[in-house]
Amino acid sequence: MPSAVPLAPVRSPRRARYLVPLGTPRRGELLAAVAVAAVVAGVLFAPLTLILAAAFDAVSKASRWRPLWLAVPAACGVIWMLAIGPGEAVAGLRRGPAAAVSAMATGPAAVSRLPAAVSRLPAAIVHGLPGQVPLALILAAGVAAVAWWLRWLHTDEWDLPAARPGLVSIWQRGRATASLRAGRMLTRDGVRLGVEAATGRAAVLCWRDAGGGVLVTGAAPPAVLASGLLLADAAIRRRKPVIVVDLTGDRDLPGALAARCGAARAPLHVFGAAGGRRYEPRVRPGAEQQAALAAVPWGPSGGSPGTGTGASLADVVRQRGVALFTLGGPGSGPAAGLIAGLIAADMAGLYASMYRSGIAPDGLCWLTECDGVDPGDVAGRIAAGSPTGLAPVLATTVPEPAARIGDQVNAAIVHRLADPRLAAELAPLTGTTIAPLGQVLAQPEPAGTGDGLPAAATASHAVPLGTMEVPVVQAATLCALRSGDFVLVAGLAAARAGGAAVAVRAPCRTVSGPLPARLEPAGLPAPWGLS
Repeated sequence: MPSAVPLAPVRSPRRARYLVPLGTPRRGELLAAVAVAAVVAGVLFAPLTLILAAAFDAVSKASRWRPLWLAVPAACGVIWMLAIGPGEAVAGLRRGPAAAVSAMATGPAAVSRLPAAVSRLPAAIVHGLPGQVPLALILAAGVAAVAWWLRWLHTDEWDLPAARPGLVSIWQRGRATASLRAGRMLTRDGVRLGVEAATGRAAVLCWRDAGGGVLVTGAAPPAVLASGLLLADAAIRRRKPVIVVDLTGDRDLPGALAARCGAARAPLHVFGAAGGRRYEPRVRPGAEQQAALAAVPWGPSGGSPGTGTGASLADVVRQRGVALFTLGGPGSGPAAGLIAGLIAADMAGLYASMYRSGIAPDGLCWLTECDGVDPGDVAGRIAAGSPTGLAPVLATTVPEPAARIGDQVNAAIVHRLADPRLAAELAPLTGTTIAPLGQVLAQPEPAGTGDGLPAAATASHAVPLGTMEVPVVQAATLCALRSGDFVLVAGLAAARAGGAAVAVRAPCRTVSGPLPARLEPAGLPAPWGLS
């Protein structure tokens, strides 16, 4: 199999930095003295601020929320201050320190009153607490934010704990899930495929990214087929021409496409249906392709154009309809791959001619299984897609074509993989990052890699001592995805060309939307290999 390589140069990882350098003499004593002085000053002059700052910092550590949440108590303090007036808020904050200073101001002539002054100090401090609340909330939020920044500054990038989803992520996840369950999968320039687990945002694939080719792969054929059907459904709703070449022999696919075409009022052509039209290719088929076409009941009839007995892909594109070629199933043999290659060449030639004529076409061509199809035909379909507006969707559950196509497409949708070698080859497509060597070696190695190192590790760039360059989504993660989870990668073509970073959404969870009314196209063909 061809080996996938890291697409973009590794960004130099951020190392821990310190405001007081580690080599400073008596650094520990200096920091301890500053900390003690800060705590004593806080207890005497701003006890409520100190208490709230400690509480906010403890919440930040325990919850691993992003520091944005500190804007909530700060906003409460601002609203409170505006309600009572800024002057009153400032006076309340000064009242406590003034009382503490008054209690401690004994003077040289009043040393005998020192014990009484010390005894009055706690009461003076407590007496000023209520008036400090508005500004204490603001100051404490700022102190907690500074403490979070210091922890971030003093920690290596790869040792930072992952942020836990907060209220914003929960709200985004609920909104995206509700939209998908209601069937609102379309965006302004793409399609929602699922919900990202980490942020709660919708995992969106733009049509521009899809124009460079989309690989859909995984170990479970139903999951791979469902992702391809989701992209086809989005294109049908946009009234884009859709060409589906089915080599899986799935008996439910014609009905699923008929239901979606009925909901969008898009014409559906099922080549091979009883009484249906025959396929008339625009390109001249080769000898083997001509023999394969002669073996199917919906091949060219030999009639002249315009007689009503044939239909070409140009007719489907002109009607902005959907064409389904059912090539899979028992007995299909190598002829199915030959016909699929002919359809791919026909589609690429049609869109290239329209593009040269000044027409800006769009559409989607979905190959449900690439195993058995000529690699040159697949590469030609990918090359013809980006400039002409055609989005090639290339699906497969077989490792060899998946690894080959992964080096050519612009986007990839990867479900759980069962082949560890394929996972090791597709993982670098997600980009690279830096991880401690001990953490990488502690991960279980997927069985079957046989290279002596974890499949996630690569070593093509200079990295800090004790670290290792690894894919953002490692091979073990791809093999351990749950049912319904997938990884979305986009921007692969730009990354190969100029070293740009890819966009990775991982892991994402599929959300099932409402199914349209099930329709069956008239005269569905039997598996042509059995006829």
